[in-house]
Amino acid sequence: MVLSQSTSYFELKPQQFVGGATVVISDNKGNTFNFNEVKPGNYTNPLLLAEPGVTYFLSVTSGGKNYTSTCKVPDTVHVDSISYAKRIRFFGNNDEQDTTQEYGVFCNYKDPQGTGNSYMF
Repeated sequence: MVLSQSTSYFELKPQQFVGGATVVISDNKGNTFNFNEVKPGNYTNPLLLAEPGVTYFLSVTSGGKNYTSTCKVPDTVHVDSISYAKRIRFFGNNDEQDTTQEYGVFCNYKDPQGTGNSYMF
């Protein structure tokens, strides 16, 4: 995990990493994972392996302030099949005369009930 301070998009200063923080992740199964700083702003705990369906709670304490976040790892979506199709290039050159062929690869699956289209491969 990398902790850094937010900055303006147009800021020209180098990224400011946050060292000396206390970083803890717990889950809804009662587990707690304390992270160790391996270099300024970089924290690790090799015992944490995220599991589908589990909710995780992040707590970061730095500079006398506590920051928290919560997320649930979505359930696994099983790929039904993989397909491909030959097509005209659509990335890069917008020249209509460019007929370079390329292939698109598609993962076909069905979303679990109640889940929207929010998967990225």
